Amino acid sequence: MLVLVNAASGTLSDPAQRDSLAALLREAGLDPHVIEVTGDTDIEQALARDPSNIVVAAGGDGTINAVAARLAGGERILGVIPGGTLNHFAKDLRIPQDFPGAVALLRDCPVRRVDVAEVNGRRFVNNSSLGLYPQIVRQREKIQRRGVRKWTAFAAALVAAFRRWPLLRVRLKADGRAIRRLTPFVFIGNNRYELEGLRMGSRTRIDAGELCICVARRMSRFSLIRMAVRGLLGGLRHSGDLDVACTRELWVASRGKLDVALDGEVVRLRAPLHYVIHPHALRVIAP
Repeated sequence: MLVLVNAASGTLSDPAQRDSLAALLREAGLDPHVIEVTGDTDIEQALARDPSNIVVAAGGDGTINAVAARLAGGERILGVIPGGTLNHFAKDLRIPQDFPGAVALLRDCPVRRVDVAEVNGRRFVNNSSLGLYPQIVRQREKIQRRGVRKWTAFAAALVAAFRRWPLLRVRLKADGRAIRRLTPFVFIGNNRYELEGLRMGSRTRIDAGELCICVARRMSRFSLIRMAVRGLLGGLRHSGDLDVACTRELWVASRGKLDVALDGEVVRLRAPLHYVIHPHALRVIAP
């Protein structure tokens, strides 16, 4: 079993926690080959050197996505040790959030297949977004490089983005229907996301073979805050603030290159963007 640990990710940034995880894996009889990784190059090299059938990604959603993207379409199996801040993928698959529970699941090894989404050749397991969120992430990373803590930097980046209020002009085409929008954001999920209530932002399935598209209509800063409140309290879906659709393929046309968020990481891609869903492309250890 190959275990790729992001030592800069959340809980795993503590050496004592990494040692504890390695000990739990050994005690479970899993014979782990543990390698600490810091980026895509490390992951590529580790996967090339170690042909283990089971590859465990220990870290946050960015780490899990980087490993999953390389395993999708093959027969190697992804295992997950949640070690990040939010751990969306693990939570949606009901993978235990504590190390002992996650290791016990690896030992039992129930394997299922889930979907993987892709845009212009780049895969993701959670979601992608355009507009406001990528701008916030870019600004947050810039502020963090000054030594500011992550959540403080995020708050400052959010304020800066609301001050600038960038709007994105796009043309979206899916299932033979095209719409034009001047919008603060476009969200594309790997399967359908809950949009209202306490489960807002989560998924009940990652194997339905569909992309979930949410496009905000042109709105003010106040309207976006009102939309968030409606999401928490209910009534968002019928408010007229949001276009929502599910499809297997989406084209997004715009001018030049766009900042695109993929599971929290931001890349710059040239439009048009071509989103597709790959049903059951990834084997993963999950309940």
